[in-house]
Amino acid sequence: MSAGAGEEDLTHRPYTSEDLLNCGLSDYALPFTWATLPVVIREQFDTATRLLNLQRMVKSSHESMFFRDRILTHRNSKILPFRITPQLPVTQGSFGKVESVLNTRTGLVFARKTMKRLCNDTMSENQARADRQRRLEHFKNEVEILQKLDHEHLVRFCGSYTDENAFALLVQPVAERTLHELLVEPDRLSMEDSAMLRKSFGCLAYGLAWLHSRLIRHKDIKPANILISAGSILFCDFGSAMDAELLDTTRTEGPALMRTPRYVSPETHEERQRNEASDVWSLGCVFLEMLTVLTGSSVDSLLEHIHDQLGRTGLMQGVCYWEGASSDVLHNRIAQLTDVPEVRVVAGWTCQMVSSTCRSRHSMSRDCKGTKIEPA
Repeated sequence: MSAGAGEEDLTHRPYTSEDLLNCGLSDYALPFTWATLPVVIREQFDTATRLLNLQRMVKSSHESMFFRDRILTHRNSKILPFRITPQLPVTQGSFGKVESVLNTRTGLVFARKTMKRLCNDTMSENQARADRQRRLEHFKNEVEILQKLDHEHLVRFCGSYTDENAFALLVQPVAERTLHELLVEPDRLSMEDSAMLRKSFGCLAYGLAWLHSRLIRHKDIKPANILISAGSILFCDFGSAMDAELLDTTRTEGPALMRTPRYVSPETHEERQRNEASDVWSLGCVFLEMLTVLTGSSVDSLLEHIHDQLGRTGLMQGVCYWEGASSDVLHNRIAQLTDVPEVRVVAGWTCQMVSSTCRSRHSMSRDCKGTKIEPA
């Protein structure tokens, strides 16, 4: 491969460690196969063959795969001491699947998120290379953010590893269900679930405020990314998150990838400049769904109301909350909730959290820390 204008040709000289890192050779990418080696290295056949033969010398030891310590380093190995358990139903997402696994050597149980290195085998070589790189960066981003989390309302990172076909994350706790599963449950809320939801507003606000204080934006807050475990509630799935610790700002603009349309903020939908206030918007939409269920209605009825008020003719499930905000439908719905004494305070917070103005909602997650709805 010849170098382009202004680029240095690396194909005919020894590599420095910086060169190798720039080519994608880090412990996150190990172990390599011929297909996953960077092209510039494959073109040096002898070097590529030697690297493939010698990479076993830097692979993680079998004992390091036990994941029983708090040394949050990345591992890579073909020897995986894990067995899938029925504790957590397998769920499939856009980047991989989540399941519960037992470490057969330590007896520890983890939630494991596995992402294939390549989406499918029908791509061209250039498409496959770009897809592998995108998945590697997505995985690396999530690992590095998870390693920084240490809060009671955020999942706990326990380890990560790679093999020739996939990337994997291990986290705890292994939750019984997600908030989404609770909110769409057709039966009436049990007393236990009602009590848990009532105390969860402050918990979620506290967790989000902690994230933002560490200059981390979640960027995909929705009920499916909130876990319920032993009566506690936790944010999970930080694959889309952004760590601005080394940046000058937490603001971004342009297209927002890997988001769930229903919960995105108006500025995200419009590809305008956005910051932590966009997370607050999404959490406000979650609060609205929680309030709706707590007051004896359903999420479907909420979506149907917005759908009808907007005069929509498409599928009800395609409704996005930002649409309701632009025509005051959302705020009118929340105003109805303020007539219910036991949820009035939280409904007031929620109204500000889904304000169309970023400045109005920027500090809401911090200000409503500790908020709890008391039974009527």
